[in-house]
Amino acid sequence: MALTKLELEDSDDSSTETSSSKCQGVHDDLVIRELLMNGLNLSRVIGIYKGRLPEEDIVAIARKVLIEIGSKRDQEGQGDADDSEGGAGNGKINRNQHFCAIGIDILRRSPCDLLMGSELLKHHITNLSQSAPEDFFDPISSDIMRDPVVISSGFIVDRSTAIEEGSGNLKFATCPWSRVELDPKVYPALRLKQQMTEFKSGRVGEIIETASLLMNTKNERDFCKVIELAQEFMNDIGPKGHRTLAMQLAQLGLGALDKQPCSDTGLCILQPSLLTKQLLTLYAVKPENLMEAYLPGKVLQICKMAQKAIDTHQFDEAEKWLACCTELQDQCQDMLAGDKEIPVAEMYLNLAKKRGDDNLVPFQRRVYLGFLRNGKAVAAQQFLEEEGISAVELRDLSPCFFGRGTLSSSISNDRWNEGCRSSALEGEVSRVFVTADNLRDQGWGNAKGSLALALYSSNDELIARCNLFGTYRTEPYESKYPGAFAYRLLESDQEVVSKCTPGCYYKFEFIVGGGGGHRLELDSFICKIFYKEWFAQQQAPTGCYRMHDPEGDAGVFLGSVNQQGVAHGKGRLEYDDGITFVGTFADGLMLEGTNYQNGQAIHSMVGGRWTPGSDFGNPDETVVSRFPLDTHDIVETRDEEE
Repeated sequence: MALTKLELEDSDDSSTETSSSKCQGVHDDLVIRELLMNGLNLSRVIGIYKGRLPEEDIVAIARKVLIEIGSKRDQEGQGDADDSEGGAGNGKINRNQHFCAIGIDILRRSPCDLLMGSELLKHHITNLSQSAPEDFFDPISSDIMRDPVVISSGFIVDRSTAIEEGSGNLKFATCPWSRVELDPKVYPALRLKQQMTEFKSGRVGEIIETASLLMNTKNERDFCKVIELAQEFMNDIGPKGHRTLAMQLAQLGLGALDKQPCSDTGLCILQPSLLTKQLLTLYAVKPENLMEAYLPGKVLQICKMAQKAIDTHQFDEAEKWLACCTELQDQCQDMLAGDKEIPVAEMYLNLAKKRGDDNLVPFQRRVYLGFLRNGKAVAAQQFLEEEGISAVELRDLSPCFFGRGTLSSSISNDRWNEGCRSSALEGEVSRVFVTADNLRDQGWGNAKGSLALALYSSNDELIARCNLFGTYRTEPYESKYPGAFAYRLLESDQEVVSKCTPGCYYKFEFIVGGGGGHRLELDSFICKIFYKEWFAQQQAPTGCYRMHDPEGDAGVFLGSVNQQGVAHGKGRLEYDDGITFVGTFADGLMLEGTNYQNGQAIHSMVGGRWTPGSDFGNPDETVVSRFPLDTHDIVETRDEEE
């Protein structure tokens, strides 16, 4: 159909207006992009275009900009795709934070972007985790550094990249870039580390705000992701000096306990280990407004999660939650005392029963001793009746130990003072092995310092006392113990051994000495106790004597012996420094087994040789599983300093 001249003119005008509108739209798009890319925040841009362009259109353009930046970064690798210039100045740090701030502003204005699967949210979280000034990345691992150091060739890498864990040796002899020979020392890049700390603290704040926006959505997965990310940055900078940030993060994370549980498990969406860390952070700060009800309430919620995991037969998850409960009870004893104490032992027993464990004795024993320790004898007896067992059946006659760490005392008297004590002993004692590390006094004047092991009855009456090493800085001590370690094996010829009966307990005691200026110091004291019944359970003749390992380190052997009376078969070597080797011996030589320190496996041996990795505390797990440590801690009290 033909058009009239007027219709043609109208058509041309309409087309011109449309074309002009499109041009204006393209122009606005380019200008807004340019403004955002050059440092203007989203609110400022919206203000500039107020009345000219709808807010949602500007937000849509900003969304495209961030998605494009994220896609470009994904293609090009780590770091901010728009920050290619060198240096780590404030401008560059602000540029990284600028795009994170834009992302947060978009999320505030567009709740739909907080939903799972949102492309913007995906790139925003990636930006929070990976976007940083180029100088902050380790040039070898491509990760954001935690502890930057300068190697002697002048290049900067993370300490973990340069130094071997355990040995402290440099990982490479020549510089990976200049090929020059390297000095074994590295030096902290203090200025860069300070810049990184400032950057990371700012980033934690941005992540916390993102998590706050996600808190009230059903996007649990991304909420967990950003909380874990914030905790990683907080671990790097530490809560000290960032108290407010640490508290905000902890409360936000603990808020997950109030959210809808995970659909798969019915449990909290955050890992219990992370919740524990955050709760302990708040506990360390001790905010008055949270100590009375908030923190104990959160502990109760964690206990309920553990119980729920047990009741629903999620046993692996239950172990994680119970480990969380155990750590909280250990670390927060003043807050979790009395009625607020976590019934960890009872919960572990419940787990063992639900799991169908064959041997419930270790769990029952823990509950029983807990009642006794808290002075609840009636409850303890009632528990035995309910379980259908006797107290004798719950005895643990494996080797046990007690001790303490550092002692630093200036108590000015000539009396025996208590350092620590064991809990009640459960059988007759055969031998006791004690070690003292780096005993020393004031170094001048009269020598009066002494250490003792004392045996007390259940009524706290002294039965016997043994002065272990004599007086420090006197001839008997100096000639017997010239090195750092003083050690002694006590057998039945000593009354502290021969007079010990079930129910008695040991005390580690010390004398500083009267008079001005006297002082006694000690790095550690360990007392290992071996019951008669433990020796009786061995399937071969047993012996006890001093021996050395292949490196010449000395200790006391206890275990099976051959006709010549030397180590042969199963046994243990109690080193003078407190380490315990559990394993097999042949004709007086160590053959196979595991070294333990503070209950942790640290070395393993096969065929009379330490396995690869043992030097760095990485024992062969197969060997460890074959030779577990059958020793338990019976420390009753531990006074840190006199």
